[in-house]
Amino acid sequence: ISQNYDAEFGAAVAGVTVMQTKSGSNKFHGSAYEFRRSDAQEARDPFTQYPHNNPVGPDIPNTLSNVFGGTIGGPVLRNKLFFFTDYQGTRQKVGNSFKLTVPTALVHSTCAGGSGNCDLSEYLQGGQGQVYDPATGAVNKDGAATGVGRVPFANNQIPNSRLSAPAVNVLKLLPAPSLPGVQNNYVASGFGVYNFNQFDTRIDDQITSSVHIFGRYGYLGSQQSSPAALGVLGGNGFGVGGWAGSETGGNHSLAVGADVAVKPQLLTDLRFSYFRYAFVEAKYDGTTPLMTSLGMPGLNTGAQGSGGAAQLEIGDASGKIGELSYLGSGNHGANHCNCPLDMTEQEYAFINNWTRDIGHHSVKFGAEIRHLQELRIPSDVNRTGELQFANERTSTASGANPGGLGIASFFLGDVSSFQRYVSSSTNAQEHQYRTFFYVQDNWRLTPKLTLNLGGRWEIYFPEAVNGKGNGGFYDLNTNTIRVAGYGNIGMNLNIQNNFTFLAPRVGFAYQLT
Repeated sequence: ISQNYDAEFGAAVAGVTVMQTKSGSNKFHGSAYEFRRSDAQEARDPFTQYPHNNPVGPDIPNTLSNVFGGTIGGPVLRNKLFFFTDYQGTRQKVGNSFKLTVPTALVHSTCAGGSGNCDLSEYLQGGQGQVYDPATGAVNKDGAATGVGRVPFANNQIPNSRLSAPAVNVLKLLPAPSLPGVQNNYVASGFGVYNFNQFDTRIDDQITSSVHIFGRYGYLGSQQSSPAALGVLGGNGFGVGGWAGSETGGNHSLAVGADVAVKPQLLTDLRFSYFRYAFVEAKYDGTTPLMTSLGMPGLNTGAQGSGGAAQLEIGDASGKIGELSYLGSGNHGANHCNCPLDMTEQEYAFINNWTRDIGHHSVKFGAEIRHLQELRIPSDVNRTGELQFANERTSTASGANPGGLGIASFFLGDVSSFQRYVSSSTNAQEHQYRTFFYVQDNWRLTPKLTLNLGGRWEIYFPEAVNGKGNGGFYDLNTNTIRVAGYGNIGMNLNIQNNFTFLAPRVGFAYQLT
């Protein structure tokens, strides 16, 4: 319903979707279907799926879309009790091929430790890519090098004695390039798995000619997993949109209701519904102390969600020479995984509608009460950490070409920025009551003209949390943070209710002929 919806519906401005589940009848009816597509019917991507490009799998990564299911409905007791049920299964493999940027073969052979120099001369292109020693040059009062007066490394060769041991450990785990050049020099190919099972079932009972009851239950379960392109070092995933990790979900929907004809001109319906949404998303390696094993202490702290890989951004994410593809795991670059994420939502609703016909008037009124609960433990920034090694850390502030290479900053262990997400609470829930009341009159003034007049009153009670210290926000008026349960702050953070949300309805329909 895109516009002028009745006062019965609200809490929306753009439109309302009304859905009704099927019920059975006095005859058995059913259906079955299947749709299947696989890589056997797909053409190669000529840029990333040419013959023998993938040493660990087929040229075209495994791809499958298999959707199947069916329905059946019919009588349990003719003219009285009916059932309807449906099922749909989805089995998907989403294949993906793409190019990444990894260190060159020369870097692998010269920068993996031992005596000699780490040779980055291949990155000297078009006057760009010169590496400057961050240990030289002017230093300002806070101890950070400004870049003025920095000395370049001759021929872009860094003594191996200056290299960061953790960076060398990372290099040893990265694959060698499969294509020439310093950018887009490695082809990765693989697939992610997406499986879904969902079903609904409904029972209808016509108790008497004036009383009908129903009940329905629906379920959607999902399992998704996708590896990362660079193995233990993560990076871009083979899932949709470059996602890598694992997800499990279980959604439940329940409703029961009754329709009663109290009198020929007076009808009522009552419904109770319950909905539960549960979703868990995990990193591809969330249980391993990867960063500790690479020699980066303080990242895998043992705190909840701090296992696995950090996100390593080597360069400025701008396509410049010396920038590698994202490594590790992260929501904002590496593999688009908000990991770990634990989320559960519940909603209870009770609805009662009445319809009364009085002459040329059909008056409908009713009420709805909803109770919503939510628990969300996110990791909007990787809990293990997100580290950037910017070009500027090995550049100079003077000249038209300041130079600098992200890969050089990385090998020198010169971190330019670091951030991580920490959640000390795993049980802070919020909940809210919402109540709605409405009345509407469809008044047939003449055989051609009908007026629609009504109003709706919506009351959103302030959100509240489930315990002391489990919620808070910054109060602009007092320049303080309100924290639930401390001082005179209640669980609803002392937010005042608003009883002025009134939504009128005015419309008409005219039949020309």
